[in-house]
Amino acid sequence: MRTLAFISIVAICLLLSCSEKEKSSESSILSFEISAASQENLLSSQIQFDSENKVISVFSPENLPDNIFPVSLTPEVRSSSQSKLIPESGTEITFTDKDACSTYRVTAEDGTVSTWYVLLRDNQLPNADFDDWFETTGMNSQPFLQPGRLQETTVWATANMGTSIYGVYCTNPLEDGDNTLVEIITGETEAVPVTAGTLFTGKFDISGAINNPTDPERATDFGIPFIYRPKALRLKYSYQSGEDYIRGTLNDPENIFGGFTVDHLEGKDSCKIYSFLEAWNDDQKSVIAGFLFFTDDTGEELEEITIPYTYYLDQNPTHITLVFTSSKDGALYTGSVGSKLIIDDLEFIYD
Repeated sequence: MRTLAFISIVAICLLLSCSEKEKSSESSILSFEISAASQENLLSSQIQFDSENKVISVFSPENLPDNIFPVSLTPEVRSSSQSKLIPESGTEITFTDKDACSTYRVTAEDGTVSTWYVLLRDNQLPNADFDDWFETTGMNSQPFLQPGRLQETTVWATANMGTSIYGVYCTNPLEDGDNTLVEIITGETEAVPVTAGTLFTGKFDISGAINNPTDPERATDFGIPFIYRPKALRLKYSYQSGEDYIRGTLNDPENIFGGFTVDHLEGKDSCKIYSFLEAWNDDQKSVIAGFLFFTDDTGEELEEITIPYTYYLDQNPTHITLVFTSSKDGALYTGSVGSKLIIDDLEFIYD
């Protein structure tokens, strides 16, 4: 009898163990459909999922002026099987302004929890006036500022995390009375003679930077969801090039810490602004439109310029990349320390 009882206990334990192993860890949002909205036109919004970053973008068919907020949506939401969703599907969510977000907490069957963010988007970029900045922590354990309201939802990225180990931050907010602009400068670190400041739509990939230290472009994941076809980009900017135009060449192409040979070049440093609209389909990316802009010096005063897009394909994009850098060849360790690009008030122009 004791043997039988022991076997029964072992069997129960095994069954419980198997039951625990079979519980799902999936905590995803699978579908999101708007059933009601405070603005009727939002019922025909296009929805885009960024499952990697757990961001759902609700694209309005029309521009969203500030005076219509707060805006409310009632979505029907489906999450992973056996998961719990807070707030529940069919609960009204509210956006207090254009750059606000709403969150969903998804708890999987095994207790795994993920947070999903819902953004209400229109045909302009979020935080296009750069008034919002959030604080994050660098690799030197010190705080620094990044453009956007929240780290999880910002569409903007910089290379500050990559140079934070040296306490160097080449993209920063610039206060001018009640206004905040972006200052992008070309600096240097103990290891690298030229580190061009950047600001771009997408994400900085710290693992890409660590795994490919001699190739700065491998640290950038360009592109954010965007479905519109702007005619041009209007912005305010100024640019001053630094005094000594140099090029650094790695002594050992495989080792960023092997030192550089520095050559002094003729000419002047230039800033670079470029953009492209793309259609993403799985691993395929088709360029629909783009522009490329350079200048070597404008002085200290802000100028307003309009840069037109050139279209190559007659289709709507799914993503946009927009990049600003204080040295056009900074990825090749070429530029002038002290070059400074200031930008503000981005606005897409439409027909």
